[in-house]
Amino acid sequence: MTLAHREAFHTAFIVALLVAFSISDVTSSSVPSVVGCNNPPSLMQCGTTSCTLSPGNTAPFSCSVTINFSPPFLNAPKFTSAMWNGCQTGVCHFETFTAIPIASLTVQSDNGETWASMPVASTEIYGTSNHETSMVMPSGVNAAYFSVLCIQGSLSATAKLRPQYSTDGGNTWNELASNTGFLDASVDASDCSFTVNGVEAITIGPSGIPATLANMNTQFRVIGFNGNGLGDTVIFNNIQIILAIQFSNTFFTCISGASTTCLDGVAPTKSSMTIVVESMNNPGAWIQGINWIAIE
Repeated sequence: MTLAHREAFHTAFIVALLVAFSISDVTSSSVPSVVGCNNPPSLMQCGTTSCTLSPGNTAPFSCSVTINFSPPFLNAPKFTSAMWNGCQTGVCHFETFTAIPIASLTVQSDNGETWASMPVASTEIYGTSNHETSMVMPSGVNAAYFSVLCIQGSLSATAKLRPQYSTDGGNTWNELASNTGFLDASVDASDCSFTVNGVEAITIGPSGIPATLANMNTQFRVIGFNGNGLGDTVIFNNIQIILAIQFSNTFFTCISGASTTCLDGVAPTKSSMTIVVESMNNPGAWIQGINWIAIE
């Protein structure tokens, strides 16, 4: 085969393999059927393997597996690729990181304000709009915490505060938490008051919030409900809505020495290459399936 023919063959085959791999079922641990794989093996080889990550003390967590080419190529391969091919055991690519706070909206912070006769019905805090606030929501904010500090809690065992938002100037209000009740703070006397140990704030969350709020001019308020009505005197002195970013787990499947995302290692040779899997969050041992290709 002439050099020109070989280069043309390389180009056509790489395109075919990438198309075949892209349409294979990445949730399956089976080997995709790729026409022409290992034919001839002196020019191209591909297959499947796996890598086992185990718990560790610090990120990134990683594992590696060495692919021995058979037969060895005449030269180091010009094209190599490794792709995720399903989770064989365990929970691969764990998706829950702690939400990282990036902004705080202080609804109230003072020496204490009294809500006389906290009602049963859903009502804006203190029965006024004086504590509403607003901001343009940053892109990427997808979670929130809600923090409440009481000087004196409600007589009702089911009294709660809930943050809400509006994007139409306060005409329509919606619950900030994506799931009903996920940012509700219990403000009954037993949960939210000064104690013999000092001040104990109630902090709820993180909870997901609507992604549609990104870059929107958004108003926020707090409502209360399930108070004890007449004579139920509740005193708050600090209320905050804390906005946060919740990251998905970052992971890489890469080839040592051929990718800047990989840990330092030996580049592919004519006889072998090393595939590395890196994960920034690893809750337990898991095995990841891998599809690989090498073309000389």
